[in-house]
Amino acid sequence: MKAQAGRTLEGINGLGVDVISVVHGHNDWHLISSIEGANGPEMLYVGEGRKEE
Repeated sequence: MKAQAGRTLEGINGLGVDVISVVHGHNDWHLISSIEGANGPEMLYVGEGRKEE
Protein backbone atom coordinates (compact mmCIF):
# COMPACT_ATOMS: atom_id res chain seq x y z
CA MET A 1 0.00 0.00 0.00
CA LYS A 2 2.43 2.63 -1.17
CA ALA A 3 -0.38 5.19 -1.24
CA GLN A 4 -0.25 5.24 2.57
CA ALA A 5 3.56 5.65 2.76
CA GLY A 6 3.47 9.42 3.14
CA ARG A 7 0.42 9.50 5.37
CA THR A 8 0.72 11.20 8.72
CA LEU A 9 -0.33 9.23 11.78
CA GLU A 10 -1.74 12.34 13.42
CA GLY A 11 -5.19 11.77 14.88
CA ILE A 12 -4.81 8.01 15.24
CA ASN A 13 -5.47 6.93 18.82
CA GLY A 14 -5.15 3.16 18.52
CA LEU A 15 -3.51 0.64 16.20
CA GLY A 16 -4.38 -2.97 15.48
CA VAL A 17 -1.70 -5.43 14.36
CA ASP A 18 -2.42 -8.91 13.06
CA VAL A 19 -0.53 -11.65 11.23
CA ILE A 20 -2.53 -14.19 9.26
CA SER A 21 -1.29 -17.34 7.57
CA VAL A 22 -2.76 -17.64 4.07
CA VAL A 23 -1.29 -21.06 3.26
CA HIS A 24 -0.42 -23.05 6.37
CA GLY A 25 3.19 -22.27 7.30
CA HIS A 26 4.17 -20.77 3.96
CA ASN A 27 2.71 -17.34 3.42
CA ASP A 28 2.01 -14.74 6.12
CA TRP A 29 0.27 -11.41 5.70
CA HIS A 30 0.85 -8.56 8.16
CA LEU A 31 -2.05 -6.17 8.67
CA ILE A 32 -1.83 -2.83 10.46
CA SER A 33 -4.96 -0.75 10.91
CA SER A 34 -6.12 2.22 12.88
CA ILE A 35 -8.92 1.16 15.19
CA GLU A 36 -9.61 4.66 16.49
CA GLY A 37 -9.01 7.91 14.70
CA ALA A 38 -10.50 10.97 13.09
CA ASN A 39 -11.42 8.98 9.95
CA GLY A 40 -12.69 5.92 11.82
CA PRO A 41 -11.18 2.48 11.21
CA GLU A 42 -8.69 2.37 8.32
CA MET A 43 -6.32 -0.23 6.87
CA LEU A 44 -2.87 1.38 6.96
CA TYR A 45 -0.58 -1.41 5.78
CA VAL A 46 -0.73 -4.89 4.30
CA GLY A 47 2.58 -6.74 3.96
CA GLU A 48 3.29 -10.20 2.61
CA GLY A 49 5.96 -12.66 3.66
CA ARG A 50 8.28 -13.13 6.60
CA LYS A 51 11.26 -11.07 5.47
CA GLU A 52 12.02 -7.54 6.62
CA GLU A 53 11.84 -4.75 4.06
